[in-house]
Formats: sequence, C-alpha cells, structure tokens
Amino acid sequence: MYEPRSQAEAKPVMVGVDGSAGSAAAVRIGAWEAKRRRLPLLLVHGYLDQLPYPTHGWTYYQPLATVVRNDAHTMLTDVELRARADHPGLTVRSALVAGGGASTLAELSHTSSLVVVGSRGLGGFAGLSLGSVGAQVAMHSHAPVIVVRPRYAAMPTGGGGGSPPGSGPVVVGVDGSARSAAALGFAFDEANARNVPLVALHAWSVPFDVLGPTSPVRVDAMPARQEAERLLAEALAGWSEKYPDVPVRLVDEHDVNPSRTLIEASRGAGLVVVGNRGRGGFASLLLGSVSHALVGNAHCPVAVIREQ
Repeated sequence: MYEPRSQAEAKPVMVGVDGSAGSAAAVRIGAWEAKRRRLPLLLVHGYLDQLPYPTHGWTYYQPLATVVRNDAHTMLTDVELRARADHPGLTVRSALVAGGGASTLAELSHTSSLVVVGSRGLGGFAGLSLGSVGAQVAMHSHAPVIVVRPRYAAMPTGGGGGSPPGSGPVVVGVDGSARSAAALGFAFDEANARNVPLVALHAWSVPFDVLGPTSPVRVDAMPARQEAERLLAEALAGWSEKYPDVPVRLVDEHDVNPSRTLIEASRGAGLVVVGNRGRGGFASLLLGSVSHALVGNAHCPVAVIREQ
C-alpha cells in the first residue's frame, strides 16, 4: 500500500544499532520494512565521546575517546556492509552520533517513517530495555516504533532477502480511540505485506458500579459483552474492503487485565500492534501501563503507534 517516493522525499526506516543480538534482529526487520516500503535504511549508532573519570566526574580523555569512536565506526561499518549484502538493491546509510541514547533516536524520528530498536543492547545504546532507551523511544518517537523482544531476537527469524520477519499473525489491540484506529491501519498494512491473518483483540470487563455496595451481587455480563462486540465491529468497519486479502478474526476477551490478554495473544504472533495511548478496554495505553507491560513481556516484536 506504500507508494514509491523520490529519494529526496523518502523518510528512511531507522534502526538503532549497537552490535548486540537484539540489534541484529532489529536490522533484519528494519531492512525488510525498508525494502517492502521502497525506502532507504538508516543505521544509527550513538557513542559517548565524554568518558567517566573516577575523581573529577565527566572529563574528555581524547586517546580513549578516539578508541571508542573508532571501534564504534568499525562495528557500524560491518553492520552496514552486511545489510547491503543481505538486501541487494536496498539503499543503506549509516550515522555515527556522539551522544547516543533515546534522545538521539527520538530526535531523528522526526525525519523517519519507522524506528526499529532492540529491547536490550550493548554499547552506545546500552541497556535497551524497558525504562531505558527502548521504552523512551517508544514513548517519545514521532514515528511508529517496533521494539524487538529478546526472546524473538534469539530465534532464527526471517527478514533476510524478501522473507517476512516471522510467520505468525499480526495482533492489534482495539479500544475505539483515534490512536487505536492508527494502530489498526499499521496492523492491516503489516498483515497484508507479511501475507498473514490479522487478529483484532478487545479486552472488556463488567463496570465496577454494577456491583453491590459491600459485596458483589449477581451480575449480567451480557450488556458488556455486547458493547465489546459492537465496539470491535465499528472499529473494523471498512478495513476489510481496503485490505480484502487479509483474513480477520475478531476476539473479545473478558479480562480486567488487558496487558495479560495481549501478552498471551503474542504467543505465536509475528507482531503485536498497539496505540501509544488508549481508553476503555485498553485504558491509558501509554508506556507505563499496558504498553509498558507488553513491551517488557511480549513473546514477539511490539509496534507502538502514535496518532498521526
């Protein structure tokens, strides 16, 4: 569904690179995404050019800083050459940035179409884990972000050449919000490109205000279930016409813990997609709640989508 763009107009797919296994998996996914979107691939590594000195705090120690920079350059060049060899015809660029960290990737996301990072890492993006670079990028990026989970990074995956990164379905969290709609668009496009089904999932629970004042009473959950079914049907309206080749399964789960529902659904999935905030069954889909739990515990890569 992506239209070809001129090189001047093309926003690259950006990947945070640090030489770790998670970073290698992120490069594979990023290269596949860039190639199928007909966009350049930008590999970014950040390094600290100011090194800690135990007595005087942060000082610039030129000889050691030069070694760090040279090592980073060598690693990044190796990754770039490997990406070029694995993906003939793909435009691959790299950038070595003094500073590194989430702020670098978040700033560069202004001019990126997609950002891909590992959830844990080494070097300039040390500790790409929830609460560190990976989570901060997912929270502050101006472009969609795919975070590669360690369990997925350790597995033999596709993404080399023209192979999609994983064969499982795309699972998307639905809550009826505008960000949920943006996540649906991203999820349908991914499912279509990967040639896999899409699972649209909504978690619902019975409102607490229908319980008794001091103890639970007999509750009819049917109205809440019917509302969940209506919300899913309305949210999915029109998408199958736009993506007729994508099989769709609607799932409404009775669960007061939406993150648990999504984490369980991620077993066997190729990708889980959520908005960065939400409401209703996926209330407050902000890093720090449901998305926080998902990025930290999912069994597959997680895409976090901002409302455009």
